[in-house]
Amino acid sequence: MNDPTVFYLIRHAEPDFGSEGRICLGRKLDIPLSKEGMEQAAQLADQLKERSLDAIYISPLVRAKQTADALHQACPRIIAPELTEVYSGEWDGMRFSEIYARYPEYFDLSDTEGEKTPPGGESDEDALTRGMSLLDRLAADQGKQYALVTHSGLGRIILCHLLGMPLQRKRAIPMKYTSCTKIIFQDDVWHVELTEGLIE
Repeated sequence: MNDPTVFYLIRHAEPDFGSEGRICLGRKLDIPLSKEGMEQAAQLADQLKERSLDAIYISPLVRAKQTADALHQACPRIIAPELTEVYSGEWDGMRFSEIYARYPEYFDLSDTEGEKTPPGGESDEDALTRGMSLLDRLAADQGKQYALVTHSGLGRIILCHLLGMPLQRKRAIPMKYTSCTKIIFQDDVWHVELTEGLIE
C-alpha cells in the first residue's frame, strides 16, 4: 500500500461585501476579507496549526490570499491559477435574488440540464478540468500534505466529481466560509471526508 497524499480543501473566509450585501462573487470582482472574515481566517489557522503541510496552494484572488496569509505553517506558498473561482459571466456582481428572478431555468434541477453555464461564464466541466489538473499532479507526491485555498464554486465542483455525483448537484455540497474538507489519494483511489452531510 502506498503512502497517501493528503489535501485540505479550504474555502476562503468571508469577503467584505460592503453596504450592498451579498452578491455573486466570481473572479471579476477581487475584494478583500471583511473584519469578520479576518477573524474567521485566524480561527482556521488555530484549527490547522498542528497540521504538517508541505505546501499551500492558493487561488490568485485576494480573499484567498488573505485567508492563506493567516495560516501558521512555514512552508512554500504557491499561487495556483487552477484554484481561482469559477467565472460567472453576466452574473458576476449581481444579487442572487436578481439572478434567480432573471434566470430561473438555470436552477431547475428537475431537468437533467439544470445548472447550465451562466451567460458568458465558465462551464462546470471546464472549471473541473483545470481544478483537477492540479490535484492530479500533486496526487503523485506520496506521503505529502497540501492545503488548497480556493472558493465555493470550484470547491463544490471538485468534491462532486470526487464523490461521483453529477456536477449539477454541486449545491448539495456544504461549504461554509473557511470550511476545510480532507481529501486523501491512495492507491489510485480518492477518499473525501465531508465535515457535514450533503444538503438535500
